[in-house]
Amino acid sequence: MTELFRLILANVCLHLGTIATVLALSSPSALPPFQLQHLDRVVLKCQKFEEMFHFYTTVLGCTVDHPEDIGRFGGAVTHLRAGDHTMIDLLSMDRTRLTPEGQ
Repeated sequence: MTELFRLILANVCLHLGTIATVLALSSPSALPPFQLQHLDRVVLKCQKFEEMFHFYTTVLGCTVDHPEDIGRFGGAVTHLRAGDHTMIDLLSMDRTRLTPEGQ
């Protein structure tokens, strides 16, 4: 498991509230009960979109493939690339940012 993927998975687990999974991932001797071969897409609901966007793009190095991938569907969804085969969708739950289409 690459370090970037480990960080993304740990962040996803934190958002899901599964602290035990994060602790298990931090231990090199802990093995997951399965072998993940490929992750196509992760969708994260976020209240603080700007902070999440900053974390994933600046800290983890995710990229935006196309400018129209930011704020799609009335500002509700932003697509980020995390490696060659994985996308992360940030789903904004802040209704003040959304157009009627996004609500």
